[in-house]
Amino acid sequence: MADASVIEHTGYVSEITDSVVRVNILAQSACSSCHAKGSCSVSETENKIIDIPHPNQSFHQGELVKVIMTRSMGFRAVFLGYILPFLIILTAMIVISIYTSNEAIIGLSAIALLPVYYGLLYVFRNKIREHFSFSIEKTV
Repeated sequence: MADASVIEHTGYVSEITDSVVRVNILAQSACSSCHAKGSCSVSETENKIIDIPHPNQSFHQGELVKVIMTRSMGFRAVFLGYILPFLIILTAMIVISIYTSNEAIIGLSAIALLPVYYGLLYVFRNKIREHFSFSIEKTV
């Protein structure tokens, strides 16, 4: 039985360097296993590449592995990617509406903060990356 505090994805080793093992995983939407996905345009699958620094074991290219992260890191990613930007927009709309009643200015000003926020995420990506750590295990 899988541990409820971790998130696991199966993937394969696509590249090995001195410092990282690069794993390719196939991320699937929740509806990708639906029987009607062939006629529905909502389902999607996407290849994602994850760099895992300094693994404890040796791996070879093409090997099937499990990529593991703690559930709290998943929540942190959702917070940084979705919840915090929503709160920024909401707060900006409330604050700006105190100073003006023009809805176009309120909406555009709040939305204009998003590129600034995501730009800051990009600038601090290496610092943020330190708080996200993945581990890798060989599949049995």
